[in-house]
Amino acid sequence: MRPKGFTLIELLVVIAVISILAGLLLPVFSQAREKARQANCLSNLGQLAKAMTLYTGDNDELYPPAPYSQVVGGQLRRIWWMDMLFPYVKSGGVYTCPSDPQVTDWIRWTNDPPERGGCSGGRQGVSMENFRYFSYPVNRSLTHPTSLSELPRPSDTSVFSDGYPECSGSPPAPRTSSIAQPDGTPRHQEGINVTYADGRIRYQKARFSVELETWVVSGGPYDGQRNLSGIVMDDGTLLAQ
Repeated sequence: MRPKGFTLIELLVVIAVISILAGLLLPVFSQAREKARQANCLSNLGQLAKAMTLYTGDNDELYPPAPYSQVVGGQLRRIWWMDMLFPYVKSGGVYTCPSDPQVTDWIRWTNDPPERGGCSGGRQGVSMENFRYFSYPVNRSLTHPTSLSELPRPSDTSVFSDGYPECSGSPPAPRTSSIAQPDGTPRHQEGINVTYADGRIRYQKARFSVELETWVVSGGPYDGQRNLSGIVMDDGTLLAQ
């Protein structure tokens, strides 16, 4: 009569099968989790699109002005688009993508110099501190006095997109943005989420450019660019301001 219980070989076989199944299912679970994060990111961008619609509606269809400095509470502050839209979103969490929620510490970027992980070093004023982390660069070509009604192709002209700002110029300042993250890849499975001027949010594929040695937009009016900056004209060309 066979004794009750499993033999060592049977246990090893069960463990091996479980390990194989875990190895097969782990990528599936990882992709499902990333899809959920991407959907959350789309929701954030949708809220930013609504906030921009409310802002332009309150300001004769004009987009916010370029960043400016102003004394607030006795201290020089740097006011960005994100600050101008904050009264409409009322939550700093809307500015962060769950796939990379702390990609840019905006308070550090504004207040600290490059050697301390910042950029502006407070020269133009310190952060308004309405939010801390930031994931969505803006299309700088839409600065005031650009009007929504003046855009030739609002359905193709970007407003916000996944990415991160870069520090450049002399003195250093957050002047440009890239679709590639600091680790060198786009945020969402070789692509990014983009908000367009007509309020729609779409997924935009990216591709690696050997010539530029970085990821660029794949297809559409912004094809081949490191970012989605510029106003799309009637003939599909870009007007950069």
